[in-house]
Amino acid sequence: MNEHLYRSVFVSYSDTFAAVFESGLYDAWAEEGLVIPVEVLPGRTEEELAILKPEIVPFISYPYEWSFSSYKKAALLTLSLAKKSLASGLILKDASAYNTQFRGTTPILIDSLSFDVYQEGEPWIAYGQFCRHFLGPLFLMSKCDVRLQALMKHYLDGIPIGLTAELLRDRVRWNLGFNLHIKMHAKAIEGQQDQTTRKKKVLSRQSLHVLLSSLEDLVKSLSLPMMNTEWANYYQETNYNEEAFSHKKRIVAEWLGQLDCSRRTCWDLGANEGVFSKIAAEAGFATVAWDIDPMAIEKLAVSEGTVLPLLLDLTNPSPGIGWQNRERDSFSSRGPVDVVLALALIHHLRIGNNTPFGKIAELFAETSQYLIIEFVAKDDSMVQKLLQSREDVFHDYSVEEFLRSFKPYFDVLAQGDIECSKRSLFLMERRKQ
Repeated sequence: MNEHLYRSVFVSYSDTFAAVFESGLYDAWAEEGLVIPVEVLPGRTEEELAILKPEIVPFISYPYEWSFSSYKKAALLTLSLAKKSLASGLILKDASAYNTQFRGTTPILIDSLSFDVYQEGEPWIAYGQFCRHFLGPLFLMSKCDVRLQALMKHYLDGIPIGLTAELLRDRVRWNLGFNLHIKMHAKAIEGQQDQTTRKKKVLSRQSLHVLLSSLEDLVKSLSLPMMNTEWANYYQETNYNEEAFSHKKRIVAEWLGQLDCSRRTCWDLGANEGVFSKIAAEAGFATVAWDIDPMAIEKLAVSEGTVLPLLLDLTNPSPGIGWQNRERDSFSSRGPVDVVLALALIHHLRIGNNTPFGKIAELFAETSQYLIIEFVAKDDSMVQKLLQSREDVFHDYSVEEFLRSFKPYFDVLAQGDIECSKRSLFLMERRKQ
């Protein structure tokens, strides 16, 4: 963790390097928070013009983990940089969603070599990539189902335009932007498949600016219809009263303040709207809020803050994908972190997903040094709600069995019963092997 990254710039890139870096343009964009700051170091050989040392992003996330609002912010950042570069005599030659990362809820471009010198008449070479990586997924999320961004797991270079057009065929009819950039685009691609040569299109600078502005307006117009998901209104429907919830927040904040961690990183698993994620962030932890519910995470993503909200099914987490399964890291390989918060989660894993306590403990031990976990008693109304739809075969579901199963992996440092509830909090530290 916290290792430095270096990127070589070769002499063949010298004209663009001068226009982007030596001109001070890139530094100005970095000051605006649009691109990742880089330190330019001297090259080591005659072929190496320079070496770029970018600032380290706190956490790498992927489009199939983003909420709708995060996805939309990333798309608008890409278009904004495309317009800014065009105005400065450059062109953004890449529009991959993977070139965008987040610091909290704010997107930033991390591929500092995505720019080239603009040549009059050239079309936007990244147009198709933008439609596959951004426009198509946003249309699918907005007009079909918010969970369809998960298709990005299966299509590393973006969701094919033809597939997007087919999935939305009966859902979007009179949207001019959809017809132009998705439907007609798909037909154009299909018509080109049998052609060995095709005439290069000429596009004036003004026409290119109009194209980028029209895409920008189209992305801004897309919205997410409200959905009644299972946990989107959790805090309104929970059995906590105000006193119990306030007590829980005080305990968590107190324990976080006591921890002596080197990197101060935190994952809030089952974060819902991120109430406790924000408490961790206020305590100085670089915090990622993970939750399975897209609308719960959406509520956190629309705000401005330092917490990074991401989608995660803990029982089926993001895998390593791409070449040799190493291009995009799995959920677990992006850890471990200093602290995991597992609040109001254990009953969903044990009863909702039939995962043994020992397996849950093993996962948390692989993921964190410290664990703040909440145990919810069986007679709690939320546990009883889970048991309404299944036979109660969970005879081991007790605080005693929970602690016994966690003992090989963790030492309990503190325990606190939450006032006016049937719930308890435990602060644990992973045992040294």
